[in-house]
Amino acid sequence: MLHNLILGRITSVSVALNQWIDLRTLLKFRVADWLFFLTETLELSMAIQFNDLEAV
Repeated sequence: MLHNLILGRITSVSVALNQWIDLRTLLKFRVADWLFFLTETLELSMAIQFNDLEAV
């Protein structure tokens, strides 16, 4: 009985840990996507400003 309880507790902790790792991985990918988006936007805005300055 106690063995099953301990085993069940270990299983639930490992499941929670796996979900936490999956969540962290997902967040890392989301952060990477946002950083990529922001750098692309920044490069585009800098290019537009640079072209505007050349036109003047």
